[in-house]
Amino acid sequence: MPGREGLGRDFNDVPTAAGVGLSLRHASAVCFVVHGVTVAAQVTITVAPSFGGTYVSPGAVISHYYTSTAANGSVARTKAVQTNSNLVPQTGTIAIGATAEIEVLAAMLPDPNCYIKCSVTTGTALVTAIMHDLLQQRGPANLALAGA
Repeated sequence: MPGREGLGRDFNDVPTAAGVGLSLRHASAVCFVVHGVTVAAQVTITVAPSFGGTYVSPGAVISHYYTSTAANGSVARTKAVQTNSNLVPQTGTIAIGATAEIEVLAAMLPDPNCYIKCSVTTGTALVTAIMHDLLQQRGPANLALAGA
């Protein structure tokens, strides 16, 4: 069965995205993958109208996210529901060794905000951003810079 490369066609990624401003002008959504490392973690989603702007809460935009107790793909994800917030998890933390996947659609951001950050506010975590449903497909070398 033939395959195809997804980078540049379906997604763009930023492997080290904790606290980094990312543009959603070229994608319909971003999935932040948060991996609890040495201290259970909590993250905050903030937005701004420009890369160097002041990042503020987008309001209560996150109503659910997905978790797994293992970061190696050996444990199924479960849906975690919370009261709408920009804090994930709203109460508690992402356990050491666990993951949380947080989807944010560009349409969820209040105008004119098109830049988003996922910052670790408690504990330690690795954050990867996967921007998907690209508005324009390009070769990987020609992708729009997400963090600029």
